[in-house]
Amino acid sequence: MAQMQSAVDAGDLWWFLDSLIAIRADKSQTGGKLAVSENWTPRGGGSPLHTHSQEDETFLVLDGELHFWLGDETFQQGTGGLAFLPRSRQHAFSVTSETAHFMVIMTPGGFEDFYRTGRRATEPTFPPGPATQEDFKRAMDMAVSLGTSIDGPPPTP
Repeated sequence: MAQMQSAVDAGDLWWFLDSLIAIRADKSQTGGKLAVSENWTPRGGGSPLHTHSQEDETFLVLDGELHFWLGDETFQQGTGGLAFLPRSRQHAFSVTSETAHFMVIMTPGGFEDFYRTGRRATEPTFPPGPATQEDFKRAMDMAVSLGTSIDGPPPTP
């Protein structure tokens, strides 16, 4: 994806599972009020069903299409779409286009440390090689330590 090149300017780049993540703002820069990540994820990437106890998530789709689950609701958001996923409500998402480029705004900040369980990206590309079981375990352990319950496997659109 050509726009991955914009990640170079972010400085805080991570290969997280199957995605490239640029942490644009973290809790230390915002007095803990919010965190912002820019994400590039291939088709099928996303999250398991989970529930945040501490933060709300807002997704802004810059390119591509994402499918969301929020409680009993399911919906799609394409380029320009916005999805608000409040804390204490079970949710998940999945990329349904070939790739997707999106921002995630987390309020308050802190959950960006979840992405930092990945590996520092050395270039603005998707990660070299698939995620390992150890990568998944490290990410899930961090999510739980941040007050997020993992409620089930990723749903299918």
